[in-house]
Amino acid sequence: MGLIRETRVGRIPVHNRMVCERKKQCPNADFSEMGIPVGSRLEYTGEGDHFCTVLGGRHVQFGDERWMISPLTQKLLGLERPVRGIDYWQFDGRDLKDIYEETYESD
Repeated sequence: MGLIRETRVGRIPVHNRMVCERKKQCPNADFSEMGIPVGSRLEYTGEGDHFCTVLGGRHVQFGDERWMISPLTQKLLGLERPVRGIDYWQFDGRDLKDIYEETYESD
């Protein structure tokens, strides 16, 4: 088993950070790892009054559909290219990108 580091939400493998640095690819945002409970409301910070509900792991509900946050954000923005979804949402008034960085970045 690889190295483990403690975070406010539990134990996260240190190799996630190393992979992120080496490949310039960071781990996918996982709401449970980020300390965001199932049923939480996420507020969209782009244009329009949109919100979604956390279903767990990497999934949210928007309307009657199950989504991952980046494809949902791409749809709301009307873009064809991929986007980093967490840059456009908040939980309890905090940007998801800040919560993500606290969860997956080194201290």
